[in-house]
Amino acid sequence: MTLLIFLLLAGSLLLYVGAEILVHGSVALALRFKVSLLVIGLTLVAFGTSAPELAVNIRGALEGLGTLSVGNAIGANLLTTGGILGLCVLIKPAPLSSELLKRDIPMMVFSTFLVLGFTASHQITRFEGAILLFFFFLYLAVLYVTTRTGVFVEKVIIEESRKISPYALWDITMVIGGIILLLIGSRLLVHGAVTLGKVFGIQQDIIGLTVVSIGTSLPELTISIVATLRKRHHITLGTIFGSNIFNLLGILGISSLIRPLRLDHSLQPSLLWFLALQLLLYPIFQKKREISRSKGAILLCVYLFFFVTRFI
Repeated sequence: MTLLIFLLLAGSLLLYVGAEILVHGSVALALRFKVSLLVIGLTLVAFGTSAPELAVNIRGALEGLGTLSVGNAIGANLLTTGGILGLCVLIKPAPLSSELLKRDIPMMVFSTFLVLGFTASHQITRFEGAILLFFFFLYLAVLYVTTRTGVFVEKVIIEESRKISPYALWDITMVIGGIILLLIGSRLLVHGAVTLGKVFGIQQDIIGLTVVSIGTSLPELTISIVATLRKRHHITLGTIFGSNIFNLLGILGISSLIRPLRLDHSLQPSLLWFLALQLLLYPIFQKKREISRSKGAILLCVYLFFFVTRFI
């Protein structure tokens, strides 16, 4: 038992450290080769924090753990949208941009409907995975076109550029090292979580929706809280909603291309929970272009209620 708990903790720690190293190294390389600052901030920062989910889902797909893979993605999204966003807004209320309401939240809702439709047959095939990836790259294209003239991530990128090593080889080493840590961490976390679940007779979907999703969401949690404390709310919201879209379209798309994901019947209610949470977001946010502390408390309570009910 002690060994299993150690595997869970060690796996989560390696995922966190690996993601931090990978994001920093990727940003440094992109800046070094003069890639657009806006594209760096809106892709590498947001999607890079979802690298642990990608690593765990690829490992789950290779081992035939389809329910764990999808459960991890949905659980991570529930945690970021309800738990992390709710917690950050409780710390400091966050203003909302029109782009978020018109582009990112609708895309997240559409992605959930798409995944919900595919999982109705209790599997995500390779063809359906290809469709998910198509819409993911379409979203990236729209994101690039609609943010070419924006400036809201420039301060973050400027600060990051001051930390860049003068040696390109060091940046490459960080990227490779981050990937290696992610792979090792994902293997430890998946093995520890699945084994621990079997010991206590816990269903695979609950393991993915709780233990694994929390462990792989540590980068989003850390970066979001730090950004909130520094009043960089655009980074917090970009990380949360960007990673949600990446989890649904990018990660599940890649995972199902590797191997079709076969799912248990018990996963469908969790997808409906996430869809309901998103549909709740839009009308609330439309009334006032700010996420107040009271709204943050509602989001956090909804996630905690979901978390508790999964074990009842």
